[in-house]
Amino acid sequence: MTAVSGKNDVYLHKAVSKNHHIIDTRHLLAVLTVNWLFDPIFSGIPPELVQKTHDDHEGLQITPESTPGAPPKKIIYISVDDQEQTAHLLHVISFMNTLPDTSFTIYCPEEQQHKLKPFVNNHISFLIKKTRTWGLRGSSSRAALRFDGVMTFGSGVLHFLRQGIPVWIAGPYGWGGLVGTDNFPHLVKRGFMGRPGAVYGEAIPASIVSEEFTSIQKRPPPPEILEQVKQLAEEVDSIPLSTAKDWIRQAKKAKKALYDNEGRWQLRPRIASHIALVSNDGLIYCQRQTIHDTLAVVNCRRVNFLERIDGNKDCAALFAYSGMTIPAFWTQLYTLWDKKIIIF
Repeated sequence: MTAVSGKNDVYLHKAVSKNHHIIDTRHLLAVLTVNWLFDPIFSGIPPELVQKTHDDHEGLQITPESTPGAPPKKIIYISVDDQEQTAHLLHVISFMNTLPDTSFTIYCPEEQQHKLKPFVNNHISFLIKKTRTWGLRGSSSRAALRFDGVMTFGSGVLHFLRQGIPVWIAGPYGWGGLVGTDNFPHLVKRGFMGRPGAVYGEAIPASIVSEEFTSIQKRPPPPEILEQVKQLAEEVDSIPLSTAKDWIRQAKKAKKALYDNEGRWQLRPRIASHIALVSNDGLIYCQRQTIHDTLAVVNCRRVNFLERIDGNKDCAALFAYSGMTIPAFWTQLYTLWDKKIIIF
């Protein structure tokens, strides 16, 4: 997860912050995350400030080896940047070994290949994946490989689905199988991490994988189904990780506009969707939904414009209604923004 702050970009690698990280909302501009299981409301962050992103594997392109509608013969497994990937790959190799009629290639870093080679059968090969430094990066290369389908898990699934090729999910939450129109909504909801409803570390039975691949060899997915899945993938609100720098630049530009003495008057604030305003005895309690904590208690007389914030009125109109001095008005507005009670 990457939190974009007003001063620095804070990169939260899993190895550094595996379970949680406290973010000071005063400097928070937005949250960019590859973890699709991240729940912004439960974390107390406005959903409007959260942007899901998917790993586009630095522009890696997969083109079909066989003709459309033909049984898949060559499958590439794309490894994911994860500390537990080697252990997971051993589970994947265990069922690959039971499918000698399908040619598998494992695309992973060279150091992993040395650990895994003793466990593979002859129909499984390796392709070196350049080790990356975690962080936001541009698409420095757009390698092209020829395979009939991809096996992987996580946000990167979206990158390959948008290329219109078959994708199988084999993740830390078990076997998700071939992504189709029926199971797409359930798989995307859980970030393509495996079988919906599974537990972390769930084993992948070789018999289930073998049965599915045998069925697909007899009845390959028709091109029209792949096209429908591609369209579903393109409709998902997620941006490629390689474009994250442009997205962060826009987030910083938005904050710059907020502190522009001239331009800020045209901004139209609105109450963040995770905030509930509760009025009682002349006071307004600004509470976060789900967490049910109170971020601020506002005096209706002193901040009389709060309940008029609806995303339609600009700051100039709110100021005119408030009767406050300019410094006092913006002090109150910035405080509400710092606490992420309002957003722009």
